Amino acid sequence: LKAGQTITAYDTIMGLITCSANDGAVVLAEALAGDAHQFADMMTRQARALGMQNTVFKNPNGLPDPNQITTARDMAMLGYGLVSHFPGFYSYFSKNNFTYRGRSYNNHNNLMKRYDGMDGIKTGYIRASGFNLVTSAVRGDTRLIGVMFGGRSAASRYNAMEKLLDTAFTDFHQSNHMNLATLSLPSKTAAIFGGTKTAEPAPSKPTLSAASRSQRPRLTMTPAAPMPPSPPTAPGSLGTLSLNEQELGESAGAWGIQVGSYSSVETAQKAIASLAKNMVKTLGDAEPSLQKITMTDGSAMYRARFIGLDKTSARSACSQVIRRGQGCLVVMEP
Repeated sequence: LKAGQTITAYDTIMGLITCSANDGAVVLAEALAGDAHQFADMMTRQARALGMQNTVFKNPNGLPDPNQITTARDMAMLGYGLVSHFPGFYSYFSKNNFTYRGRSYNNHNNLMKRYDGMDGIKTGYIRASGFNLVTSAVRGDTRLIGVMFGGRSAASRYNAMEKLLDTAFTDFHQSNHMNLATLSLPSKTAAIFGGTKTAEPAPSKPTLSAASRSQRPRLTMTPAAPMPPSPPTAPGSLGTLSLNEQELGESAGAWGIQVGSYSSVETAQKAIASLAKNMVKTLGDAEPSLQKITMTDGSAMYRARFIGLDKTSARSACSQVIRRGQGCLVVMEP
């Protein structure tokens, strides 16, 4: 694009996902945070909120930087967070191609075309780490997320990932349980995150207003707060994003945690009820909150949250939720 030209957020995202458009990553980073370095800091903070303790981002696109590091486990947690907290957008990662200005661009993840049940996520390569791949695949009611680092070629990473997922699906179905683990494969690092059942429970109407707080506290449902419109950007320039995290600081009640986003209100209710019952001490005085979001296609998603915490308590609670094997995000409440 030349100065004064525009591109939609959707087209930029699809360029990133399908053909690793590094320049597009910088465009989004500068538009959202003012510059790429600030955006990388935002990425690192979000990584911590997801439980990724060994990841540091230094740029928005993964290009070489000696101080930019991650692990297979952290990338698996990122994939899990994407699936569990942003299911309405996860379908973007399933696209085999997209068209921009009359030209069709194919997805770099060729394994998605031949591996049964694979619907994402992303390839990667730099010389220092080799050919890398984060994937997610579903068979029956089981979804697994696989990570492979250090392939010597694109073909070797695909072959290693096939073996990784095949082994994991077999082991999971035999044991009916699988934690985050490292499997012995011909790669520098290979990890599998899975054992999540994708089938939603039969609809029911659990009561979330039991008399005892130690069981199921009252649940409130509120529509998600809309994002304020951004002012138009002058041609040839980029705006900056003013973050409100410093302003909110440690304020009591300004923070919360999100433990999932679901297409079924009953499933979201059950997720909240389960944590409210089993993590009373951890959640303290946090209030359960069910937020309905209307997607662009008109479908509804339901965010399962606990709100009314200070920043420190929210981070601590999220860490405890993650230790239980469930995804969690620290969020700021409007």
